[in-house]
Amino acid sequence: MQLTYEDRADGVRVIRLSGRMDLEGSREIDLKLTTLTALDRCTVVVDLADVDFLASLGLASLVNGARTLGARGGRMLLAGPQGAVARMLEASMIAKLIPVFPDVAVALASGGGAPA
Repeated sequence: MQLTYEDRADGVRVIRLSGRMDLEGSREIDLKLTTLTALDRCTVVVDLADVDFLASLGLASLVNGARTLGARGGRMLLAGPQGAVARMLEASMIAKLIPVFPDVAVALASGGGAPA
């Protein structure tokens, strides 16, 4: 599992994940993901376009990050899930907690700038 991120000038942090968010992959990135989402009043877009598998542990990492961010006045947006990952997100009804967009550009256009 790979994790990279970019802090944009508009205050948004874009986190790009690639690989499998299974037990091993989630363990590899969990602490870093938690650290990168433990921000005050920030919007974080998590790009899932290159994630080819999402297990329940990976889903839990995303939900925990979103809750931590929300408690600090920020928000998380998910972008670009494909195939089985998109189906897992739909089945889990995660969109009730974390908005899901077809790609990063759409997430950013949705008002993904820094929270007011």
